[in-house]
Formats: sequence, structure tokens, C-alpha cells
Amino acid sequence: MKASEFKVRYDSNGKIDELEEFLDTEEGRVSLKALDAHWAEVMALAERYGFITQAYGGVATLATHEVVKRKLGTTKEVKRLRMCNTEMVRV
Repeated sequence: MKASEFKVRYDSNGKIDELEEFLDTEEGRVSLKALDAHWAEVMALAERYGFITQAYGGVATLATHEVVKRKLGTTKEVKRLRMCNTEMVRV
């Protein structure tokens, strides 16, 4: 079941979020753990393609190269690409 398929409803006690309730169950905790098991896979791809701008303790900031270059300039993007040892593709 996709996260967006869990309903949010209201009754006399207020808001009831089925996804929030699910995450507080053992099944929900197992589901999150299964998603987290893909973290290394995601980070390996982000590292391979040079999208990581910052990472520490299970949190990462990713950015496209276009945005980094536009916001920080070409010189800083060049330095970042070299530091990350990003494989450059010639097309």
C-alpha cells in the first residue's frame, strides 16, 4: 500500500491519520526499516553521480549539478566534482 493511500479522517476526537497510526505499529516499524535498508543503495548512486553536497549521520543534502553551478559558480562546482571524484561523461 502506498503512503498516499492511507486516509486522513476527522471525527469527534479530532484528526485521525491512518499512516501515522500505522507507523506506530510493529508492522509500520518493519516497513520503515525495509525502506531504510535501501539507504546505502541510494547513497551509492548519489555518490557515483556527484549529487551529494553534504552528508552526516543518515541525513544527506543532494543537489543537481546545474543548481550547484548556478548558485555557487563554476569554480566551486569544479572543486566539488574533483573532491567527489565524480565520473565525468563525455557525450
